[in-house]
Amino acid sequence: MQLTSFADACWGGQIGNALPDGTPIELFKFRSLSGFVICRTGGPIAWRSIRQERTSQSSCEAEILATNECVKETQSIKLLAADLFIPDGSACTPVYNDNEA
Repeated sequence: MQLTSFADACWGGQIGNALPDGTPIELFKFRSLSGFVICRTGGPIAWRSIRQERTSQSSCEAEILATNECVKETQSIKLLAADLFIPDGSACTPVYNDNEA
């Protein structure tokens, strides 16, 4: 079982969001958006897109939090596979992140 993980975050990209009538949306104004997808042999088996629980101070911090969530989910999938006796072809799982900070 070859797993590959991809993580990304959008740091504070919600500033200025508004409803079609122009009413500003204040609910998630300063919280970053995290997302990840975990693939097995090229096909997605787990994914998530969520608002981060706290406000990140930088884009680098937002990316680190997104990658952390991805790694935790990847580890739980690997442990579940071990419990179900699904062989793991490699000891390491690559986690890709597009952080430019």
